[in-house]
Amino acid sequence: MIQERSQKKTIIVIESDPSLAGLVTQTLNDAPEYEAVAVPHGSSALEILRSVKARLVLIDVALPGLSGFETYDMLQVDLDMRGIPVIFYASRSSEEELLARGITRYLLKPLDLNELLTCVDEVCSLYVE
Repeated sequence: MIQERSQKKTIIVIESDPSLAGLVTQTLNDAPEYEAVAVPHGSSALEILRSVKARLVLIDVALPGLSGFETYDMLQVDLDMRGIPVIFYASRSSEEELLARGITRYLLKPLDLNELLTCVDEVCSLYVE
Protein backbone atom coordinates (compact mmCIF):
# COMPACT_ATOMS: atom_id res chain seq x y z
CA MET A 1 0.00 0.00 0.00
CA ILE A 2 1.16 3.51 -0.73
CA GLN A 3 1.93 5.63 2.30
CA GLU A 4 1.20 9.28 1.89
CA ARG A 5 3.84 11.67 3.16
CA SER A 6 2.73 15.24 3.67
CA GLN A 7 5.88 16.70 2.13
CA LYS A 8 5.79 14.45 -0.94
CA LYS A 9 3.44 14.73 -3.90
CA THR A 10 2.13 11.33 -4.92
CA ILE A 11 2.26 10.58 -8.63
CA ILE A 12 0.68 7.47 -10.14
CA VAL A 13 2.46 6.21 -13.26
CA ILE A 14 0.24 3.95 -15.37
CA GLU A 15 2.67 1.99 -17.52
CA SER A 16 2.65 -1.68 -18.55
CA ASP A 17 6.30 -1.85 -19.66
CA PRO A 18 8.29 -2.65 -16.48
CA SER A 19 11.49 -1.06 -17.82
CA LEU A 20 9.84 2.23 -18.71
CA ALA A 21 7.76 2.21 -15.52
CA GLY A 22 10.95 1.74 -13.50
CA LEU A 23 12.77 4.50 -15.34
CA VAL A 24 9.92 7.01 -14.92
CA THR A 25 9.26 6.22 -11.26
CA GLN A 26 12.96 6.26 -10.39
CA THR A 27 13.41 9.62 -12.12
CA LEU A 28 10.50 11.08 -10.17
CA ASN A 29 11.47 9.44 -6.88
CA ASP A 30 14.97 10.91 -7.20
CA ALA A 31 13.34 14.35 -6.89
CA PRO A 32 12.80 15.07 -3.19
CA GLU A 33 9.26 16.39 -3.63
CA TYR A 34 7.74 13.37 -5.38
CA GLU A 35 6.73 9.84 -4.53
CA ALA A 36 5.94 7.95 -7.73
CA VAL A 37 4.26 4.58 -7.88
CA ALA A 38 3.98 2.48 -11.03
CA VAL A 39 0.77 0.63 -11.82
CA PRO A 40 0.67 -1.70 -14.85
CA HIS A 41 -3.04 -1.42 -15.72
CA GLY A 42 -5.68 1.27 -15.86
CA SER A 43 -8.14 -0.72 -13.75
CA SER A 44 -5.51 -1.19 -11.00
CA ALA A 45 -4.73 2.50 -11.10
CA LEU A 46 -8.39 3.43 -10.65
CA GLU A 47 -8.55 1.27 -7.51
CA ILE A 48 -5.43 2.92 -6.09
CA LEU A 49 -6.61 6.42 -6.99
CA ARG A 50 -9.78 5.84 -4.99
CA SER A 51 -7.69 5.31 -1.85
CA VAL A 52 -4.74 7.68 -2.30
CA LYS A 53 -4.65 11.42 -2.74
CA ALA A 54 -2.58 11.70 -5.90
CA ARG A 55 -1.28 15.02 -7.15
CA LEU A 56 -0.80 13.79 -10.72
CA VAL A 57 -1.34 10.81 -13.02
CA LEU A 58 0.99 9.91 -15.88
CA ILE A 59 -0.68 7.63 -18.42
CA ASP A 60 0.76 5.74 -21.35
CA VAL A 61 -1.76 5.74 -24.19
CA ALA A 62 -0.95 2.11 -25.11
CA LEU A 63 -2.03 -0.02 -22.15
CA PRO A 64 -3.31 -3.59 -22.11
CA GLY A 65 -6.95 -3.97 -21.07
CA LEU A 66 -8.21 -0.44 -20.51
CA SER A 67 -6.33 1.84 -22.89
CA GLY A 68 -4.85 5.07 -21.62
CA PHE A 69 -7.77 6.95 -23.19
CA GLU A 70 -10.35 4.64 -21.56
CA THR A 71 -8.63 5.05 -18.19
CA TYR A 72 -8.65 8.82 -18.63
CA ASP A 73 -12.35 8.77 -19.56
CA MET A 74 -13.12 6.82 -16.38
CA LEU A 75 -11.17 9.33 -14.31
CA GLN A 76 -13.15 12.18 -15.84
CA VAL A 77 -16.56 10.74 -14.96
CA ASP A 78 -15.64 9.99 -11.34
CA LEU A 79 -16.38 13.07 -9.22
CA ASP A 80 -13.62 12.21 -6.74
CA MET A 81 -10.93 11.76 -9.39
CA ARG A 82 -11.82 14.12 -12.23
CA GLY A 83 -9.78 16.97 -10.77
CA ILE A 84 -6.52 15.04 -10.74
CA PRO A 85 -4.26 16.43 -13.47
CA VAL A 86 -3.11 13.98 -16.13
CA ILE A 87 -0.08 13.95 -18.40
CA PHE A 88 -0.19 11.47 -21.26
CA TYR A 89 2.80 10.05 -23.03
CA ALA A 90 2.56 8.32 -26.33
CA SER A 91 4.19 7.48 -29.61
CA ARG A 92 4.06 10.07 -32.35
CA SER A 93 1.34 8.00 -34.09
CA SER A 94 -1.04 8.78 -31.19
CA GLU A 95 -0.44 12.52 -31.25
CA GLU A 96 -3.30 13.22 -33.67
CA GLU A 97 -5.78 11.37 -31.46
CA LEU A 98 -4.55 13.23 -28.38
CA LEU A 99 -5.11 16.56 -30.10
CA ALA A 100 -8.50 15.45 -31.49
CA ARG A 101 -9.59 14.71 -27.92
CA GLY A 102 -8.45 18.18 -26.82
CA ILE A 103 -5.56 16.78 -24.79
CA THR A 104 -2.67 19.20 -24.90
CA ARG A 105 -0.65 18.00 -21.91
CA TYR A 106 1.42 15.12 -23.26
CA LEU A 107 4.93 13.95 -23.97
CA LEU A 108 6.10 11.92 -26.94
CA LYS A 109 8.21 8.78 -26.74
CA PRO A 110 11.05 8.24 -26.43
CA LEU A 111 10.69 10.18 -23.20
CA ASP A 112 13.17 12.91 -22.46
CA LEU A 113 13.54 12.64 -18.67
CA ASN A 114 14.40 16.32 -18.24
CA GLU A 115 11.29 17.27 -20.21
CA LEU A 116 9.27 14.85 -18.07
CA LEU A 117 10.48 16.48 -14.86
CA THR A 118 9.87 19.98 -16.21
CA CYS A 119 6.33 19.07 -17.24
CA VAL A 120 5.59 17.38 -13.89
CA ASP A 121 6.98 20.39 -11.99
CA GLU A 122 4.83 22.78 -14.02
CA VAL A 123 1.64 20.77 -13.56
CA CYS A 124 2.19 20.17 -9.85
CA SER A 125 2.84 23.86 -9.25
CA LEU A 126 -0.49 24.75 -10.90
CA TYR A 127 -2.60 22.60 -8.59
CA VAL A 128 -2.53 23.50 -4.93
CA GLU A 129 -3.95 21.04 -2.41
